[in-house]
Amino acid sequence: MKPFLKGSIAQIGPASLDLQITNICKGAAEGITVNFRIIEFEGSQITWTTDLLQPNEYQKFFIPTGAGVRTAQSSFNFFRDNQTTIELHWQCKDILGDTHDRRQTINVTAYVRQFENTSARYEQPSLEAISDALIDIKKYASNISNNISSISINLAGSRRNAQEDNDE
Repeated sequence: MKPFLKGSIAQIGPASLDLQITNICKGAAEGITVNFRIIEFEGSQITWTTDLLQPNEYQKFFIPTGAGVRTAQSSFNFFRDNQTTIELHWQCKDILGDTHDRRQTINVTAYVRQFENTSARYEQPSLEAISDALIDIKKYASNISNNISSISINLAGSRRNAQEDNDE
C-alpha cells in the first residue's frame, strides 16, 4: 500500500490551531520530507524530516508566520484577520522503495471563518445546563427504580393472594 500524507488544521483548545500532517493510508511512509510555508508570509518556510510515519500516525506543528522558529501563530483571531494559506509539499517512500510526491494547499482563514460561522449556529450548552440535565436523569432513574420495586411488591402480594384463593 502506498502512503499518502495529508495536511489538516487541528484545534488545540477553544481558540488555537496547529498544522497536522497525517499518514492517512494503510502503508507506512519512510524517508519523509515535508516542506511547508505560508504563502502570504515571506520567510515562513519550514522543513520537517523523519524516518517513519505509520498509518494514522501524525505530527503537529505551529503555523509559521515569518522567519525564525519563534514567529508562529495559533490564534483564531490572527488567522481570521490575516489571509493565511499553507502550501505543503511532501516526499516519501513506501515499503517497496517507490517514491511518492504531492502538493497541497490549506486556506486557514477560510477554515476559521467557517468554524466561527458554524459554532455561532450550534453553540455548545453551558456546563451548568449539562449538569442540570444529568441531575434530572438521575431523578428519573431513581423514580423508575422505585416504580419497579413497587410493581415487584404488588406482584408478589398478588401471587400470594392468588395462591391463598387456590388453597381454599
